[in-house]
Parts: sequence; structure tokens; C-alpha cells
Amino acid sequence: MLTILCYHGVTNKKSYGIENYSQKHIHYKIFRKQLKIIKNSSQVISMDDVVKMYDSSNHSKENLVAITFDDGFKNNFEIAAPILDDFNFKATFYITSGLIGTNKLFWVDQLENSINHYKKSNFKIVLNDEIFDFKTKTKFNKINALNFIKKYCKQIENTEKNRVVEYVNNLCEGETFKTKNISNYEIMNWKDIKKINQEKNFIIGGHSLKHDLFSKIETESQLKQDIETSIELIQNKIGHKTTHYSYPEGQSIHFNKKIIKILKGNGIRCCPTAIDGTNDGSEDLFSLKRIMPNFMGREFPNLKN
Repeated sequence: MLTILCYHGVTNKKSYGIENYSQKHIHYKIFRKQLKIIKNSSQVISMDDVVKMYDSSNHSKENLVAITFDDGFKNNFEIAAPILDDFNFKATFYITSGLIGTNKLFWVDQLENSINHYKKSNFKIVLNDEIFDFKTKTKFNKINALNFIKKYCKQIENTEKNRVVEYVNNLCEGETFKTKNISNYEIMNWKDIKKINQEKNFIIGGHSLKHDLFSKIETESQLKQDIETSIELIQNKIGHKTTHYSYPEGQSIHFNKKIIKILKGNGIRCCPTAIDGTNDGSEDLFSLKRIMPNFMGREFPNLKN
């Protein structure tokens, strides 16, 4: 059985308000405990090893674990990588290459940050030609509003998603906060990426240019440009081509045969999803399932089966 773990961040910071309510950034002590469980129950392999295993159709019956990170947060370099080194574990970091080295926030984090700092008790927004009035007086209210808007944005075209994010940012003055004093939102720079790439246990992979949803990009030419540019940028910065990628968001509605064909045409050999589950060898390298420990209450998987 192959279990691919999908992390986003590992933190040593306290959060303000609804920041990190989803536990996208898990506490470093919890991360260490999880790695100890892996060490005592499983064999850690790289995503290169996964590709070789699926190419040969030689699927081990042992408990195999691959560790991956999506997005490219600064705490991957500062906190997660040193802990992984302590365990001598292999890992793959899928980075949103167009945001590396910037002070910009991912669009989902922009929404979270803006609503988190909103001071009034409610706000109105038009979604799908309907006016919604969201209460924002309590943390519970804000989380409900954020979850609803994020879910909506993950099902619509990118232009509409961008409109909604910009509206919420302007309404809540979210852009004025940027990443100041919110370290979990900070993104790695290329110096960090190059240092990670130099370590024998670590792989750098792609994860789109700006985390737009591939299946929601309006034209095929825009889709191709996003994928090609994101891969070329990594190659130019680290000095070699990557064959690894992961879909932004990665649920079944976010990728399709057209997207896979473009990825393969750009030399990508493997692109796991974010669909929850383990892998028994019946999948291909572009439909592998992953598990996100702690994210939205997801329990750490039982690796002893």
C-alpha cells in the first residue's frame, strides 16, 4: 500500500483570529510525532521511487509512504525541511512558481486574511447573480462566510474567482495587511528553493504559476501558458527540468484528460491529486490519491494495516 501525505505548512507560530483555522499549517510538534509514527511503521520513498514503481508495475506489499508539500510556503524551508533532515526522510515540494520570491498571498489566503481582519458585523456580496449577506461578528460567522466563498470560488471560472477575491479584499481592506506579522502566509524565495533542491532527499516540483484552477482557466492557450511557464521558471531557477507536478486544489473537478495531456507534453511524469485516500497500484501516475493530515480535521492515517 502506498500512502502519499500532502502537507502545506509546518508552523511554530500562534495564529490570530481565524488564521489557519483549517490547520493547513500544522504545529511542528505534531509534525515530529507523525514522522515518528512513519519511521516506526513504514518505508519512506521519494516521488521518483513512486514513478519507478508504477513504471515497473512492481508494487510492494509493504507500507510505503511518500511525503509531499504543496504551494511553497516559507515554513517549508525554515521548519519542515530541517525536521525532515533529522529523520533522513525524502520529500517533494510542489511550488507555485509564479509567486516564489513575492510578498503576494495565495488567493485562498487573501480571502482568509481579509475576512479575518474585517471589523464590521456583516458584509454583502453577489455570487452567481444572488446577493448574500454574511455575518462576521464572531469567529464562527467568519469561518462560515470564508468556507462558503472558497467553495464557490473553487467551482467557477478564474475570471469570476478573481472578481470575488478582489471584491472581498477591497471590502475588508485585506491588501493593506499583506504578510505583515502573518508568517504562515509567507512564501519561499528562489534562494530557499535552490537550497532545498541541493539536498539529495528533496525534489522540487511544479504546482501552477499562481494557483489558478486548471479546469477553470478560460482558454486552452492560457492553460498551456500557465503550465509551460511554471515549469520553465523552475528549470531556469534550479538549473534542471522537473518531471514532477501536482494539480492546484486537485479534486476531480480540477483536472481532466486535456490537462494531463499538456502536462505530459511538458515532460511531467507524475501528478498526484488531492483526492483523499491511499493507493493500491490500480491508479496511474496522474490519478494518485493523497491524504492531508490534520487539514479540516483529517486524522493521521493508520499505517499499520
